[in-house]
Amino acid sequence: MSPRQRLIAALALALCLAPAGLRAASVNMPGGVDYMRLAALEKELANAKDESQATRMAENQKMAVYLDLLGIGKDTESQLLFTGQKTLSEDSPDKVRDRFINKIVSTGRFRAYDARNSQSGVEDQTSIYVHGRILSRHQDILDRLGVRKAVTVVTLGLQIKDSRDGKILKTATVNGVYGDGAGEGELIPRDKKLNDPVVQANLRNSYLKALDWALELAAAEIERTYRPMGIVLASGKEGVTLYGGLAHGIQPKDRFVVFRSQPIPGVVRRDLGQKIPLAVIECMPDQTSSTCTIVDKGSGTALQLNDPAVLTDQSLKLKGDE
Repeated sequence: MSPRQRLIAALALALCLAPAGLRAASVNMPGGVDYMRLAALEKELANAKDESQATRMAENQKMAVYLDLLGIGKDTESQLLFTGQKTLSEDSPDKVRDRFINKIVSTGRFRAYDARNSQSGVEDQTSIYVHGRILSRHQDILDRLGVRKAVTVVTLGLQIKDSRDGKILKTATVNGVYGDGAGEGELIPRDKKLNDPVVQANLRNSYLKALDWALELAAAEIERTYRPMGIVLASGKEGVTLYGGLAHGIQPKDRFVVFRSQPIPGVVRRDLGQKIPLAVIECMPDQTSSTCTIVDKGSGTALQLNDPAVLTDQSLKLKGDE
C-alpha cells in the first residue's frame, strides 16, 4: 500500500470511529484535562441529592496544593554580582514559599498550604504535592550599544506528586529572567564600578524580580496543568448550565471548551481516548454551578447531559511565557 493509500485508509478509519454527527469543529481543544479531577466532580455530582447538599459537598473542592519549597540549597549554582547573598532574607525557604502560595491562591483556582505545617493532611482525592528548589541563579553584565545592563536568570525546578501515593505526575523547570527585555533591567553607567552601593542595590533588586518571575511561571505551570473543569447539566440553543462553580475555582466570565471523549474500544482509561471539542461557553458561576452562554458553536453538534468542559487557555489567570 502506498503512503497516499495508507493516509486515505487512516482518515476513513477515523471517520468510521467517530460517533454519529460528531466531526471536527473550529474549536481548539485545550490541554489540562485532568481525569482524576473530573472523576471526583462526577462522584460529587452523583452523590448530591439537592442543591444544599451539593453546596456542602462542594465546600473546599478547589484543588489543594501542598507546597514544599526549599529555596536555596547547598548545591544551588550561584553567580550573583552583589554581596550579602547569604544574609538575604527574601529568598529564604519561608519567604519563597509564602510568595508562591500567594501567587497560586491569587488565581482563585486553588487552596494552597505549607506542606510541613498543614494539619489537614494530604488525603483529598484531587490534591497535589509540589516540591520545588532554586536550582541556579546567575547575573551577567551585557554591553549593548555602549550601555552596560544587568541580566538576571533564576531557574526553579518543580516536582508535582499525587498526594495519596506519592506518584510523580509531572516535573518542570522554569527560568525567571529579568533585564533582557526592552526598557527592562538596571543600567550601569560606565563610570560606576560593580561595588558601588547604588549598583549593588540595583543588582539585588534585579535578582528579586527574576526570582518573583520564576515563581509566577511556576504558579502558571500549575494552573495550566490543573485547570478547573465542569459537567453539562442542561443545554439549549444558546445556553448551558454547568455543574462547577466558585467552590471549584471557576471565576466570572471564564470560558470553557465543552468536549466529548471518544474511548478506544476495549480500553477502560478515558485519558487514552480522543477528546473532541464541541463548543466554547462563557460562564457566570454561583457556588456550585454556572450559567453559561455559548459563544462558539463549533461544528454545531448538540451538547449532551454529562459532557465535560475544561477551562480555555484564554481564561488562565497566569499567562506564564505565552
